[in-house]
Amino acid sequence: MHYSYASQPAYQEGSYQLADGQWRPGRLLAKPSQLLVRPVAKRSKETTAYHATEVQRFVVARDTLCVAHEVVLPQNTQPLKALFVKQVYCRGGYRLMAYSWPALFGGGMRERMIVGVPGHPDLLLSTGRKKFQQEMLTIVGDDPVLARQLQQDELGPDMAQPLFESYVRQKMQGTPTASVTNGQ
Repeated sequence: MHYSYASQPAYQEGSYQLADGQWRPGRLLAKPSQLLVRPVAKRSKETTAYHATEVQRFVVARDTLCVAHEVVLPQNTQPLKALFVKQVYCRGGYRLMAYSWPALFGGGMRERMIVGVPGHPDLLLSTGRKKFQQEMLTIVGDDPVLARQLQQDELGPDMAQPLFESYVRQKMQGTPTASVTNGQ
């Protein structure tokens, strides 16, 4: 499911978690940095607007969206304070997220991965192989196996999720990392 901010608004039933940790049900409509909430009762048009800084995450259908902070998007030059993105992976404060937006030409959607590491600003990963490898080395460079694979050009942007998951697993379990392969 993709979340387009341009088409007609359609509220969907779901739940959301505020910054204070409380989960609440509602009919939700997401905008890039705002969540509009209506009561579950379909007749009610009363709407509460929350800025992304007031929300930790929300769930609609089977998708969880969370907040990326201080991310510079391709079409911007300044970082956005907070932006809703799809949560791909989350463990121990490490997060892998996906930001999607409509393609200008040819239709469809474009997607970029964002990495969240405790103690560091969220990072929009490059789609270029060499730049991606440089960015990931700043994150996973303390892992000798993954660092070697990145330096030897074995891993690219298409491997962001298994690479990141392998790194986080190693961090959480304190065990050596196995090489990341396409089959992982």
